[in-house]
Amino acid sequence: PGTFLDVGAGLGSATAVRSDGTLVSWGLNAQPLPPGQFRNVRVFEDQNLAIRANGSLVFWGFDRAGVANVPAGSFVDAAMGSGFGVAIRTDGTLVGWGANNHGQTNVPSGHFLDVTAGYQFAVGLRTDGTLVAWGQDNFGELLVPLGTFSSVAAGYFHGLAVVPAP
Repeated sequence: PGTFLDVGAGLGSATAVRSDGTLVSWGLNAQPLPPGQFRNVRVFEDQNLAIRANGSLVFWGFDRAGVANVPAGSFVDAAMGSGFGVAIRTDGTLVGWGANNHGQTNVPSGHFLDVTAGYQFAVGLRTDGTLVAWGQDNFGELLVPLGTFSSVAAGYFHGLAVVPAP
């Protein structure tokens, strides 16, 4: 029981940010948690990424391809894929790190409001509301729709976007 600010689901486990900023994790692959205060958490399989209250990134879990080597700086949003991460800096620009075997860390230029990641691809929501995707395209993951959107999410091999209310 309790109030939560954010939650991320992985492969058999979940991690959430409580209203006091601390983390809680449960399930099959629950990992030891870093101490401190957090704003949000992202999980992919057995990899966890969170933004601390001061805006810095912290990773815990299985380190594939150097994804544990998070970039320094202050961030407003982040996402985890399989062995890679992407994050939005406070100035709205993107940074990617970790595995890049399909271009998943070759982030586009511009300014972003939201970012998400799937298996080996990522999708960003630009400040003008349009979408851009990069990385692996086995099942049409990079074929983003035209139009303007207010939020974006990804599954293993697909992306989703919310159309703003009229």
